[in-house]
Amino acid sequence: GSQPSPSGYGKCPQMSPLLVAHRASVQLTLSRAERGHQFFQRKACHKWFSNVDTHDEHLRTVYGHSRCHKSTRAETRRAYQCIDMAGSGTKLRVLCLHSFRTSGAIFQRQIKMSGFGTAFEDILELEYVDAPYQCGPKEEERMPDILKRIFPAPYHEWWNAQQGGQVYLRWEQTVSFLREYIRTNGPFDGILGFSQGGCVASLICILQQMGEHGLAEVPPLRFAILMSAQCAHSNDLEGYFAGEPRDFPVLAIIGEKDVEVPPEATEELVGTFLQPVVIRCPDGTHKVQKLDEEQRDIVRHFLMKQIAQKSSTLPAAAL
Repeated sequence: GSQPSPSGYGKCPQMSPLLVAHRASVQLTLSRAERGHQFFQRKACHKWFSNVDTHDEHLRTVYGHSRCHKSTRAETRRAYQCIDMAGSGTKLRVLCLHSFRTSGAIFQRQIKMSGFGTAFEDILELEYVDAPYQCGPKEEERMPDILKRIFPAPYHEWWNAQQGGQVYLRWEQTVSFLREYIRTNGPFDGILGFSQGGCVASLICILQQMGEHGLAEVPPLRFAILMSAQCAHSNDLEGYFAGEPRDFPVLAIIGEKDVEVPPEATEELVGTFLQPVVIRCPDGTHKVQKLDEEQRDIVRHFLMKQIAQKSSTLPAAAL
């Protein structure tokens, strides 16, 4: 059938199926070493570079230029060299923010059940934190029984929407808490959030980039992974998602059958960032998605770019 035109995706041509197909085609072959450690085969790296002309032409179709891909090629080579030099110790530290009325322990369990943590344990160090407000008995009574049976208390929330969603109660407490947590326990390379935690994660990145709420004074975050997340819509926060897209690396995972945070809500959020990587799960509901092999390759490629950009130890001539 005919392919959708990239121009139909507004300021986010990266959402075009053409570009998603391009990203899926960039596969990093993995091999098992002794004692289960993973390493990257140089053969896969060579194969990826040998196909660069084809991929460049593909990006010209989507973007009208291939500069983005040539930059990616250098970053990927740097990432391979970083892995060679540092071995299995090369990891990205990521702060993980749970969803509304769950907890860090529950989110850790969700990540484990989905296989996400295991798939990237060789390059990710995940740290889970509870939101500062713990729900009381009256709030727990209003929670679904099935949730309470699967995931036991305590439950925490980053904020509580009031007045028809126009006011986020306890937001100031949340941003102060996270600023001090990052100051005390950082640095973190990135931040990962699911549902309400994803919205909080995006806000922390935006506020730090703008130098607000004292976040410019703590170690900078380099990227964000947003799962089933959406923009904040309170009176005092929705303005942060307006204007031109922000230059900040974002990977978003969308469940196409999510009714709690519909796909278009996550699309609105990722549209506020330049060139986000978007993974769509056709049967995905409101949960931490279990990714297939191609989707895991896309995530790994995104993370490898962050490793490359983090490193400043390799001389430019080596690239």
